[in-house]
Amino acid sequence: MIIKDTNGSVIVSGYNRSTDFSLSAQPMTTLVSSATTSTVTIHDALYLQSTGAVVNNVCQFITNQLLNLPALTLTNNTPSIGTVDSTGLVALMSLGTMEFQAVGVQGTRKIDFPISQTSGTTSNSFLSYAPGTLAKAMVDAISSSISGLTPGSGTQAMFSVGAPTYTPNSNLFCKAFDLTCIAQGGNATAISPVHVIEAAHDPFGTFDFIGSDGSVNHRTVVHSDGSPAQSNGDGAQIKIPGTDIAIMRLNTTLPVSVTPAELLPANFRSYLPTLNGQGVPILCTNQFRTIFIRNWLFDPAGQELQIYSEQSGSPYFSWTGNVIVGDSGSPSFAIFGSDVAFLTCWHSGLGGPTWIDNLAAINAAMATLGGGSYMVQTVDLSAYPTP
Repeated sequence: MIIKDTNGSVIVSGYNRSTDFSLSAQPMTTLVSSATTSTVTIHDALYLQSTGAVVNNVCQFITNQLLNLPALTLTNNTPSIGTVDSTGLVALMSLGTMEFQAVGVQGTRKIDFPISQTSGTTSNSFLSYAPGTLAKAMVDAISSSISGLTPGSGTQAMFSVGAPTYTPNSNLFCKAFDLTCIAQGGNATAISPVHVIEAAHDPFGTFDFIGSDGSVNHRTVVHSDGSPAQSNGDGAQIKIPGTDIAIMRLNTTLPVSVTPAELLPANFRSYLPTLNGQGVPILCTNQFRTIFIRNWLFDPAGQELQIYSEQSGSPYFSWTGNVIVGDSGSPSFAIFGSDVAFLTCWHSGLGGPTWIDNLAAINAAMATLGGGSYMVQTVDLSAYPTP
């Protein structure tokens, strides 16, 4: 794979995610035909294994940029080699090298990717996650939450009445899970009784947290010395270097009726070995506090996790939602069993940074801001195997 800028020069350095955008290609295979098939278990998933198979070696083109930037213009420069659908997935038309282009206000990126076909190989097609695994628990939690319900504002809006009273929606499809950590009136999430996390490029300084008892708890952002911050909190935040993550301190401690978010533990990837390229359904939110379902599809360590809209044919397609300007900082969660794990908040149209990869810096920022000896807590995954 070759990545080029607009004049054809090969790009070898990374990109500045606060002002730039990325274009990448995730290699994939699609099955054309096979001689024999059988069901096999690999790690945490069940597959239909085809031997003597013919497969197309294709890819999925992926773009990512901040939500406050104009939409990218995407162009397939080689349609005779392959077609590209709305998710960036390539379908082979003929053998050769594809060129895909993305144009934004910051410039142009192009990718060359070779499209080929292989015969006489073994191919594995995903069927489902194996019983007892973390990924299966995530799928089951989403599936059982929507069972028998109809998508729409009646089942997806967090509140039946908004500010200032915030009446909880008794028909919310995921009401069994504690989401009191989500701020109202500003896009942020409580990670301790006195600290919140949000997108640094779109700061907020005032919030309402709705307790499990229905109480409305208004909070503002303060500096580390406790003095009030400006209305949007800018200047009082601690930004994690090299990221779009901001940590802020609240003026007073939240009550016990508001449960701070917990993260997945540092070794969570060992519980989800099939996540990349297959994905699991998760809860996502927007600035209007509508909760919708998307597919957590890629999670490369140290980079941004990527969350895609559910596609036609998915059991969650009618429950999915789009992300627009103004949603930055709205959180996303994995649910499983009775647990809720805070994954990220919207920084771009595809997701944001994985918190756990920045845990030490987040805890250090909380300590610097003061307000108490708090550290971010993680969910216990010991009940699940590491296949």
